[in-house]
Amino acid sequence: MQASMQASRPMLLGSTSSAARLQSPSLIASPRVRINKLGICRTNAEAAQPEEALPKVTPVVVGSGPFESAQANAMSVLQSPESPINQYFGTEELIEELADPGGGNPVNALLLVEFAALFLIVFQPIALKGLIHLIGILLLSAGIVTIIYSFICLGKNFSPLPTPRKMHKLVTSGMYSIVRHPMFAGVLMLCFGFTAITMSEARLALTLLLWFVLEKKVQFEEAALTKHYPEYATYASGVNKFIPFVY
Repeated sequence: MQASMQASRPMLLGSTSSAARLQSPSLIASPRVRINKLGICRTNAEAAQPEEALPKVTPVVVGSGPFESAQANAMSVLQSPESPINQYFGTEELIEELADPGGGNPVNALLLVEFAALFLIVFQPIALKGLIHLIGILLLSAGIVTIIYSFICLGKNFSPLPTPRKMHKLVTSGMYSIVRHPMFAGVLMLCFGFTAITMSEARLALTLLLWFVLEKKVQFEEAALTKHYPEYATYASGVNKFIPFVY
């Protein structure tokens, strides 16, 4: 019994020394085994190969989704000095003025009413029937063409605000030689066209409300234009407001 215990004692000592050798710094520093920065043992052959780079983690920024990225890209294009849109329409200055349009002028609130009326007039079902619908299609098409052509005629002089911008010049050519406010006239034609196509009493009421809002906006706009451009009074006396030879 004693002999068997003594015989087993060297085995225990051997296992203890083996464990100690595993913890020994000399083994860690052995030329056969290396420990990389991730704490993984590697042989000399494995260590000769370059370690795999840690995966790059892209930080998640709040508000950096697809919509925000598209909005940022659109703003950079509109405000870039080299952008053709900015060079032609002066969008950089327009954005700055829309951000602070005259220190909170209450007249600018008419823009919200104008856009809301347009939204309610446009987004309803369309049914095409009869002569009234044909007239509606013609009015709608004429309104779209008038708006686009007026927008092109204005170029950098375009602004939804009722007061002229700093770099504006008075435009009296193109559509502006026919009526003083062709863009407003085009908007009204478009809205009356939708009203005729859909035979909607609600749209008719909203279009008449929009006309009233535009009339009020024109009053402020023409007062500012007359103050800014002395020649505007002469121009206004010879050109109708919305409808050629009528009104």
